[in-house]
Amino acid sequence: MYRIHTTGVDEEKSRHTDVQGIASHASSSEPAEYFCDDSDSAMHVMRRLIERVPRSRIRLTDSDGWECDEADILGPQYVSRVFTNRREDLRYRMPAKTPIALPRLLLASNSPRRREYLRYTGIPFDAVAADVDEQRIAQETEALYRDEPFGVRAACTVMALAEAKATAVGGDTENGVVLGSDTVVTIDDEVLGKPDTEACALEMIRRLSGRDHHVYTGVSIAATGRIITFYTSARVRFHPWTEVQEETARRYVDSKAPLDKAGAYGIQDQGALLIQEIRGDFYTIAGLPLSTVYLRLKELGF
Repeated sequence: MYRIHTTGVDEEKSRHTDVQGIASHASSSEPAEYFCDDSDSAMHVMRRLIERVPRSRIRLTDSDGWECDEADILGPQYVSRVFTNRREDLRYRMPAKTPIALPRLLLASNSPRRREYLRYTGIPFDAVAADVDEQRIAQETEALYRDEPFGVRAACTVMALAEAKATAVGGDTENGVVLGSDTVVTIDDEVLGKPDTEACALEMIRRLSGRDHHVYTGVSIAATGRIITFYTSARVRFHPWTEVQEETARRYVDSKAPLDKAGAYGIQDQGALLIQEIRGDFYTIAGLPLSTVYLRLKELGF
């Protein structure tokens, strides 16, 4: 069961179970509410609503009351299939110069956080910075998958960025297995990047407070002449914006910690105090879905 409702200036709401009435009820100012028994009906309602209502005014929740997006409805198999069918059109793709051989593992990142998490696997590795134009790749991916719902585009973007990092390092390396990863935070069909200022960081946290948002992490492993690319997603619910939440947020922003983090928080540091609940894998939110990565590496012989 999915609940879809729009927000508006009027307090009165219209409650609908017949999705055929969308056109007459989803106006620019009148709130409306729809209940869908299955994913096909939910996607139908979402597509019709998006034609008439700004996406920021549409709330989609599952049977447990968690906000979700179209990628949650369509599922990871659909997203992976869409990404795979079009990935050859992305310009970043390049073959490794020589066949990749085990057992050397390279992490295509200088992130201290990802290095720390990967050490938990017990697999020796080296870290190498990946020199890629992330903004260009994100723009190209967005354009390539522009006919897909936002959540699907976000998942494809993190997979494309992870793959770009892995292939960039793999193309300069004579042997080794290369692991690339990328993470984005999204809400209301918008990707939240790193805040430019402390004021921007505080505003991001205020915006996320009392709401659910998505974290998408893409992973790509370049090994033995092939590339394994996938994504994981999780949802995060912040505490409501109360005096305590504001005090916590201001203290966190004063520490400068949010300034280098997408969405202006990290679940692994003081930002955890802002979080009421998560749905999904902790390490997906932290930037590297460790258990899934570990299993994929073991499949490769590590």
